[in-house]
Amino acid sequence: MPGLQPSGLPITGERTVPHVPRENYWFRRHEACYRWALDAIADPVALPHRGTLLDAGAGEGFGADAAAARGYRVTALELDTLTAGHIRRSYPQLGVVRANLVALPFAAGSFDACLSLQVIEHIWDVPTYLMELLRCTSGPIILSTPNRPVHSPGLAAGETPVNVFHVREYDVAEIDALIHPHLNRAGRSCEHFGLRHGLPIAEWEEENGSLPQALMSGEDPAFAASVRESDFVIEPFSDEHADSYLDLVSVL
Repeated sequence: MPGLQPSGLPITGERTVPHVPRENYWFRRHEACYRWALDAIADPVALPHRGTLLDAGAGEGFGADAAAARGYRVTALELDTLTAGHIRRSYPQLGVVRANLVALPFAAGSFDACLSLQVIEHIWDVPTYLMELLRCTSGPIILSTPNRPVHSPGLAAGETPVNVFHVREYDVAEIDALIHPHLNRAGRSCEHFGLRHGLPIAEWEEENGSLPQALMSGEDPAFAASVRESDFVIEPFSDEHADSYLDLVSVL
């Protein structure tokens, strides 16, 4: 049986949580994406439904909590019973719904915005997942996922990932191909961004090699505990830098 994090959630190596030193790098990387995504969405007061936001696949709940702190009325959605219960106990200001992402229990246009970060790689039926997010959300939808060529070097398109929690991992062309068929139907466009390491991590890696690969191989470099949310950069996707993006971020 896996051990438990201070949150009471199992230590799986997949769901990251705050306040666990060995999880710090992954937590800060995920936190950076949440902060960027919230900055990219309009002021909640100006939105049609007073800033209703769906965190579709909320994980531990810290990102949904960050959205609520900015004034959004947040619904945190999780399928796992233990995780949903943890969110209810830890973040009582959030609305928590336990449901499947391919069958959302919400009326059309229920939310002004949706975040679904580090989720698509876990989904078996991606077209239905995307259609459900589009159906329920009148405004921006922001997705993120590991960039397959960097996250899993040598893993070809469509191959089964080593990570048992991932159904499939993607590069930017694959993500674009998944999203594109739904855009005209929904009257939307899509822009892709890439998350990469900022200068402090890049300098460490020049001497020591890839930090995430070291962590995934079971090493625990002391440097990882010092990483901050500000040590990551998110920028418009560029083919020139495609091999340095750790995560892909798509705004619909």
